Amino acid sequence: MKKNSSVITKALFAFIILIIILAFATYKNTNKEPTSTPDTTAPTKTEDIQVYFCPEDCQDINILFKDINELYCSIYDIEYSWFWSKAKSLYDSNKPVYIITDNEQLTNNIKKLDLSVLEDINYALSLGFLKKDNDSGYMHNKFCTFGNHLLMGSKNFSNTSNYDNFILLENKGLSQIAKDEILEMYSGEFNGGEKTISQNGNIKLYFCPEDNCESKYLEELEKAKERIHCEFFSMTLNSLSQAMLSKAKSGVNLKALFEKSQISQYSQLTTLIDYAKKNSKGYIHNKFCIIDDTVITGSMNPSKNSNTKNDESIIIIQDPKIAEIYENKFQEHWVGLTE
Repeated sequence: MKKNSSVITKALFAFIILIIILAFATYKNTNKEPTSTPDTTAPTKTEDIQVYFCPEDCQDINILFKDINELYCSIYDIEYSWFWSKAKSLYDSNKPVYIITDNEQLTNNIKKLDLSVLEDINYALSLGFLKKDNDSGYMHNKFCTFGNHLLMGSKNFSNTSNYDNFILLENKGLSQIAKDEILEMYSGEFNGGEKTISQNGNIKLYFCPEDNCESKYLEELEKAKERIHCEFFSMTLNSLSQAMLSKAKSGVNLKALFEKSQISQYSQLTTLIDYAKKNSKGYIHNKFCIIDDTVITGSMNPSKNSNTKNDESIIIIQDPKIAEIYENKFQEHWVGLTE
C-alpha cells in the first residue's frame, strides 16, 4: 500500500510541475514583445552603394553610362569625348538629356579640347540640352543621375590623375531629388533655389548654398565620439576647424590631410597643425570626412565661397561598412602620400 501511495504521490508531483511549466509558457507567449512593423524608411543597403577612388578606379568610368536611357548631369569640368558622344546619341534618340556646367571652365576648355569634342559641345549648346551657369560663383557640382542611380563625389569628368572619390548608389527618391536640382538650374536658378527635403534612411543629400552645407558639416562633427578623419583639397572654414579641435580635446581621434598646393594664409592647416599633414606627392582633390561611422563627400571644399556663392553638393552616408572603406583609403594616403 505504501508503495502504491508513493507512486501516486510522485505522479501527482510530476503532474503539478507539468501544469506550472505549461502555465509559464502560455504567459511568456502572450506577453512577448510585439513584432515590429517594417520601417518604410529603412536604410539603404550597403550593397546598393559602390565606392570609387581615383585614379585607380576611374579609368573606365564610361562603363557606368553604357546602358542608360536618360542623362541628367551637373559637372564643373567635362572633357571626356565619350561623355559628349553619349549625350548627343541619347538626345538624337529622343531621350531626356540635361547637362549643366560652369561657364568659366567651359570657356577655358574650348582653348584646349579636340575639334570633335568641341563640335559635340557646340551641338549641345545649339540644341539647348547643355546650359552654363549665369552667376558670379562657380557651378562646382560633380553629380549625375540616370534611372534610379545617383553618382556623386569630387571627381570632374576630366583627364587627370588626381586623388578623387565618388559613390554610385541606387535609390529612386534620391535620384529624383538630384534630377529636380538639375532642372532647377536648367531653368536658370543658380546659387540658390528651394531647400532640399533629402533624408532617406541613412543617407542625406544637400545642395548649397540653399541648404547651408557648413551647418550640415557642423551637425555631424558635433556627433563625433571616436574619430574625425578628413581629406581636403582646400579648407578655410574656421568654424569647422574649431569644432574639430573641440572634439579632439574631448578625446576624439582627429586627423586632417591637406593638398599642399592649396596651403595659404587662410588654410586651416595652421589651426589644426597638431593633427594635420600635407601631401608630399600626388595631387589631392578629395573632399571627404569620416566621422565615426558616417562619411561626408561631394563637391564642396569647406570654404566661405563654397558655402555661400557656389553651386555645391554633398552627400552624408551613415554606414559602418562605407565608413571603413573610406577609412582604409584615408590611412593609405595618410601614410603613403606624406613624408
